[in-house]
Amino acid sequence: SDADTVPDALDPDDDDDGIPTVLEGSADFDGDDIPDHLDSDSDDDGHSDAAEGVGDSDGDGAPDRVDLDSDADGVLDVFESAEDTDGDGWTDRVDDDDDGDGLPTAAETSGDSDGDGLPNHLDTDSDSDGFSDADEGLVDTDEDGLYDAIDLDADNDRVPDADERDDDTDADGVPDRIDDDDDGDGLRTRLEGRGDIDGDGIPNHLDLDADGDGTLDEQEGTVDSDCDGSSDWMDADDTDGPCGTVDWAADPLDEPRAAGTAKSSGCSTARPSGSPVTLYWLLAAFVALSGRSRPC
Repeated sequence: SDADTVPDALDPDDDDDGIPTVLEGSADFDGDDIPDHLDSDSDDDGHSDAAEGVGDSDGDGAPDRVDLDSDADGVLDVFESAEDTDGDGWTDRVDDDDDGDGLPTAAETSGDSDGDGLPNHLDTDSDSDGFSDADEGLVDTDEDGLYDAIDLDADNDRVPDADERDDDTDADGVPDRIDDDDDGDGLRTRLEGRGDIDGDGIPNHLDLDADGDGTLDEQEGTVDSDCDGSSDWMDADDTDGPCGTVDWAADPLDEPRAAGTAKSSGCSTARPSGSPVTLYWLLAAFVALSGRSRPC
């Protein structure tokens, strides 16, 4: 079979692949009708038996010559080349970290997160966010099942990591790309979004006063003082709704409303001066749910 002038019956290696016939046997692993002892590529993975040899790279009991994934990295040998992508002396088909970025090929998978035509396990920045896979590592910040290295939005704040870069806007020691409150105002980046309510050129999630009303978002919070449907942090006028006036520049826990005023027919009486805002809003919520008119 191997044209070495020695009849197969007397030849210890019928196909001259360096693997004794007695080890290869007469099975046909790849189902190509050529028994393994005469098949130069017994598992039809594109790598010759001579190249794969008698070793068992992943220790799974199947020698590489009949193992479809010789290094058990989740990427079939047929998709891994005989090249050494990271130049570490191991060809990709037996290298458990093909691109040498510190992340196992099995973790990166053969997908293409950034659609650049380079599979993750060969791409040193799999999600093209400007941060190397080696830097992002085997961490899943937002616990969505994707390692940060292959996650386009590692903190799930709806701002792509590529846009957040490695800035630390609020100087809290956590880069914006993995910080769920980039500007440290107590409002999650996911809530504030990338819009620019006050048109000052600073997106809401990085703007400490997103609505430009002179009162910090941290102080205004998510309450809707005037019941106009817009939280105070994004409402430039917190007094023009149906619930009257609250001066949030003063103490928000003990600031009286403008006594005796009402912004709509939905208000029936003035809120007593000096009553705590928190208690007032609990009462307002109760009467709203009960169908009664809202107190001012």
